[in-house]
Amino acid sequence: MEGIIDFLNSKVVVIREYVRYYEVDKMEVVHHSNYYRYYELARCFYFSKNILPYSVLENDYKIYSPLLESSSKYIKKLEFEDIFYISCFIDEIDLNKIYFRYFTIKDIDIKELNDFFSFIGNNKSLLAKNPWYYNYLKVNYKTLILQNIISEGITVHTFVNKDFKPINLKSIYIKEKENNIYQLLLNLKI
Repeated sequence: MEGIIDFLNSKVVVIREYVRYYEVDKMEVVHHSNYYRYYELARCFYFSKNILPYSVLENDYKIYSPLLESSSKYIKKLEFEDIFYISCFIDEIDLNKIYFRYFTIKDIDIKELNDFFSFIGNNKSLLAKNPWYYNYLKVNYKTLILQNIISEGITVHTFVNKDFKPINLKSIYIKEKENNIYQLLLNLKI
């Protein structure tokens, strides 16, 4: 898949994107609803790269992953034709929920992104004390990175069968990966 960058042994997937004209509003900035589209794009690539495409989970395994919660913190604006990166990684996981975290970042190079995600991975316990990483990062991380964070988001998903009954993740065996989905996801958690 073109345009995907990996960090921390595929635990973080980053996609390079640009703002299209139809994504901006009358104020000439990206409308807030589009951030959830960006997050979904990154999450779908994350699953395709690390587990299976959602289409395979849905069509072959009859497993669906509905959204339970979502939130986004908007720190700076994106405008038409801005080039930016969307990152996606697993923040938390339990037997029937998965928590994804996203950062939208612009004007940054790949080495700086690698340093940023290494920092997050190395300081996870400290960062977990704050519901938004940004406050901790603001005090403790490179100003260069922080100047470029556009948004931070969280989505929480569950897994259900075709009858919309919750599924325990340990019960879903992915033959292509020779493991259950819970273990696969747990191995990807930062």
